[in-house]
Amino acid sequence: MAQFVLECGIKSELPQEKIIKYHNNSEPDVVLIIDDISFHCHRDVLSRQSQYFQAMFSRNFAEKNKDVIELKEVDSVAMNAVLSAVYSDELPITVENSLNLLQTASMLQFHQVEKQCIDFLSRSMNPELSLRIYQIADSLSIKSLYNKSRCYALWEFSSVRTTEAFLDLPLNFLKSYLSSDLLRTTSEVEVFEAVICWVEGVNGEGKTETRIESLPELLHCIRFRTLYADDIRSFLLYPTVSCHRNAAAILKYILILLERNIKEEVSSYDKGFHEEPSLENGMLKNGMEQFDKEAMNVAMQILSSPPRQPPQVPCVVGHIGYPKNLSPSQKEVSSGPCRIKVARNDACLRDMK
Repeated sequence: MAQFVLECGIKSELPQEKIIKYHNNSEPDVVLIIDDISFHCHRDVLSRQSQYFQAMFSRNFAEKNKDVIELKEVDSVAMNAVLSAVYSDELPITVENSLNLLQTASMLQFHQVEKQCIDFLSRSMNPELSLRIYQIADSLSIKSLYNKSRCYALWEFSSVRTTEAFLDLPLNFLKSYLSSDLLRTTSEVEVFEAVICWVEGVNGEGKTETRIESLPELLHCIRFRTLYADDIRSFLLYPTVSCHRNAAAILKYILILLERNIKEEVSSYDKGFHEEPSLENGMLKNGMEQFDKEAMNVAMQILSSPPRQPPQVPCVVGHIGYPKNLSPSQKEVSSGPCRIKVARNDACLRDMK
């Protein structure tokens, strides 16, 4: 009976009837070495199930005639599960091993196993898993799974931001995620708090210090036009902000500009109000001794970002995609001092970049 060796060193027998189906009871003719673990397999089985091995065994690759082939950067436990599916049509997939299985199946082009993994992950979406799927689907260029996972993460932001997966996001993914117009949030205060949690969320090995340096560029992810001046004042009290001179300066200029904008709006309604507040007065009020042109320019750039336009319904709930015309056009008016009306004609998260 054909065998392959598990990670723990125990030999596991594969269903004989399945092996006969594929290769008329022939003996294994190739050994795959992964992490010093031996997998005794059959070339014809691998070739039928994987385009990767089909190319390896049929073209002029160095491995074509080798009896022992070492595969690098492949997870041996995941490969064990993939071979179980190949030989027995049974994939031992769980939430815990699903991402490794997907990576292995995709890399080695076991497309049937890959499809099973995609279907399983689409049904198993949750706040913790969605961001991890989002990253892996992006790296593997699996568009359908990428769209579903990102759609879910954008819709469930309030839950997603409290997960370990959120704290583990690399900077480029974090910026892309938080910058989306489709991010559904109760308030931009929630986005600011998420940024602070990410910056402070990793301790040791100098990672926190590295993340703090990213704070000024992460401020671009927050739509400050929808916030009150009092919100900005509270942000300035955070130790992570107050200890970062550049980030604090940017927030102070945002505060000055917001207050200035509010007073200009008041003056347009109150004819008795004639004095226009100067930038210098705002600087003195916020304890700023000298003008910082660079911080001021960044503040103006950040304030130029329009409010978000989140959908009214999720386009993906589990396996269900909502039609584009499900939600009617609707206008929303926020209650903040610098808020503007936003119209949405489409409800789906289909314009993701």
